[in-house]
Amino acid sequence: MPDEIELPKNEFDILQDRMQASEVNRRILGANPASEMRKVASVDGSTLLSSMTKNQWAVLPNDSFTAIGTTVSHLPPAIYTLSSDGGAIFFHKTKVLTDNLIDLDDSAALRIIAGIEKFWESKSKFDRFGILFKRGILMWGPAGSGKTATVNMLMNDLVGRGGMVVIVQSPGLAIGGLHELRRIEPERPIIVVLEDIEEMIQNFGEHGLLSLLDGEHQVSNVVVLATTNYPELLGERIINRPSRFDEVILVDMPSKNARYRYLKHILKDTVPEVELRQWVIATDKLSIAHLRELIVATQCLDRPYAEVVDRLRRMKIRPNSEKRDKEVPGFSNVGMIIPGNFSKECGGSSTSSR
Repeated sequence: MPDEIELPKNEFDILQDRMQASEVNRRILGANPASEMRKVASVDGSTLLSSMTKNQWAVLPNDSFTAIGTTVSHLPPAIYTLSSDGGAIFFHKTKVLTDNLIDLDDSAALRIIAGIEKFWESKSKFDRFGILFKRGILMWGPAGSGKTATVNMLMNDLVGRGGMVVIVQSPGLAIGGLHELRRIEPERPIIVVLEDIEEMIQNFGEHGLLSLLDGEHQVSNVVVLATTNYPELLGERIINRPSRFDEVILVDMPSKNARYRYLKHILKDTVPEVELRQWVIATDKLSIAHLRELIVATQCLDRPYAEVVDRLRRMKIRPNSEKRDKEVPGFSNVGMIIPGNFSKECGGSSTSSR
C-alpha cells in the first residue's frame, strides 16, 4: 500500500465485531432470543403464498367472520414497501439491488453506524428517563457521496439482527403501516427510510412528513434514516428540530483513502500499484458512482483510461439543450440516430422513411 495512503487499522472490523457481540437481541426479543429469532426467520414469502388455503376464521366487527389463510405472529426480517387496497395495508418484501457493499474509510459513515449501534443498546436508559426510544438521522451531501450505501449497510445489519425496514413512499401510508405493525409486534426494531426527503415534501407537503416524524403518530423502537442532496430546500421545522432529526450529518465525497480502498477492492491485482496510485489522485472529488464507471469503462468496455477520466471530470458541466449543435465538454453527439439519414456503414438506408 502506498506510504501516503494510510488506512485505519481494522477500524471497521473492530466496529463490526462489537456489533455482533452486543446484547441488543436479548433486550429486543426477550429472555430467549435464539428461539424467537428462529420463529421469525422461519417464515418466508414463498411459504406464505403456498399456504394460503383458507383454514381459519377471522373475527370481524358486528359478530361477523370470514375465512382466511395461515397467519404468523412475526413478519420475516426483511426490507418492505407498503401499499393499500380497500383500506387494508399490505407489506411487500423487496430486494434492494446494489453492488457489493464495501466498508470504506469514511469517518461520517462509521460514525453513523457506530451511533446507531449504540442506540439499539440503550433502550433501558431511554426507559429510565421516560424518553421515547427513537432516533432520527438526516444525511446530506452531493449525489454519489455514499449516503445510500450507508443506509444499505444499516438496513442489512438490522435485518440480520431480526429487525425490519420500511421504505417510505407515502407518509400517510407509512403512518398507518407502522401503527399496524406496532399493534402486532410492539417490540420489533424498525428502520424507516426516507430517501430524497426534499422530493417527498414536494409531493406530499411538509405537514404529512411532520406527522410521520413526531406528534401523535410517533412509534417507539425505531430509527428514521433520511437523505437529501439539497438541505437548503428543507424548512427549519425539518432540519432544526432534534426530536425529528437528532443529527444532521454531512456525507461528503470519498476521501483519498476511501477511493483507494474502493478501487483496490474491485480491481484487486489487475492494475499495478503505481498505476492505481495515479487513479486515486486523478479521481479527487469524484463520487463512488464515478469510480464505478471508471472501472466499468476501462476494464469491461476497454475504453482508454485518459479518455474516461476526462469524460468523468467534464460530466460536472451541466448540458444545455440550446447548445446541442455545439461541442459540449464531457458530452458527445456521436451515435445519435437521425431519422431518414442512417449511415450505410451501420446497415441503414439514406432513403427517408415515415
